[in-house]
Amino acid sequence: MPAFSHVLQDTNTKTHDETKKTVLAAMAILSEEPKGRLAMFKGHTIQALVRMLGHPKDTIVKYALSTLYNLIAFNKDEVAGAIRLAGGVKRMSALISPKEQRPFKDKLHAIVCASLEQLCMGDVGSKVIVSEMNCIAFIIDAVKSSTYEKLRYAASRTLCSLSAYSGLKSEILGLDAVNGLISAFDDPTATEDMKESILWTIRNLSDRIEDDSEVIHRLIADCLLIISGDSNVVDSLRHIAGGILCNLTCNSERNKVFVVENNGIRSLSSCILEASDSLSTKEPAICTLRHLTSRNACAEKARDQIADRHVVAELHSALKNFPELRVINCLVAKITIFYSRDLIVNSSTARRAGCNLQTSCTPPCPKFIPQQALQK
Repeated sequence: MPAFSHVLQDTNTKTHDETKKTVLAAMAILSEEPKGRLAMFKGHTIQALVRMLGHPKDTIVKYALSTLYNLIAFNKDEVAGAIRLAGGVKRMSALISPKEQRPFKDKLHAIVCASLEQLCMGDVGSKVIVSEMNCIAFIIDAVKSSTYEKLRYAASRTLCSLSAYSGLKSEILGLDAVNGLISAFDDPTATEDMKESILWTIRNLSDRIEDDSEVIHRLIADCLLIISGDSNVVDSLRHIAGGILCNLTCNSERNKVFVVENNGIRSLSSCILEASDSLSTKEPAICTLRHLTSRNACAEKARDQIADRHVVAELHSALKNFPELRVINCLVAKITIFYSRDLIVNSSTARRAGCNLQTSCTPPCPKFIPQQALQK
């Protein structure tokens, strides 16, 4: 491996590009095997591989990128830091930046996005570099309009990783990302994994989305459809969609009214009553109902609808099992106690609900925070 590295780093014009191409082709094949990847890491080849990403020959770039991707995919903990230190994030970002004039194929772009997603995960510096290289617009466009499934999925995961950093949320939203993400989610060809990645991205951005009626209404309508109880929708999607609704209704009276007036209570109630026993799915729906029952013009209507749907009894059942809940689910009990107090304020609602609950001075619930984020 040191000999390979020497050939790649040799700036002597006598070292023909064909030689480098042959060496890189061999390294790409070796990187598919555990022993080959270990030898490359110990042989200090990463800096040379990163350097080859800037080579004018497309084939050389392709082999170098494929090798680096295999190293990242199988040995991320060992190689990610070295690749970042060698300038790998900037070199990879340059391949999809507006300044890149070469018409690389979608397959190469997919490998770039997949590599950047891994390098950006949990590393703010890498995310900032991607932004500074003006790559976010390309990534959003790939999610919206690419016909190559692997590129769309890789781009969606990269955008999800970027959206987890608060410093980039405004830039992403400014590029009309939400509309594009909703369109990609509604695409009948989208896979379940891609839909989940898209929803997590929107979930990450949902606390910064301004009250643009067209985007908000479209998003709320989609989220209500997801959580409505369709047997084809998995609980993980309901969980994320519920988190989006919780954020959108946290401090926006307009959004609360829109949810109530568009059968939101029925959809949220169905999610609580019909979803599996997983509290992670029920939790954001309960939190959203809590928002809808206070500080908006339709709060009374929301309380009446909830009583008619017999949701209070379900909440009471959750409270009865409170001693058995894990610490991570304590928020559910806090929400339900406070939410039940709101319902009991209206005596007629309480009687219709037929639920004997004790009131409690529990503070208002915070903005929904998922138990586990898809991206750091």
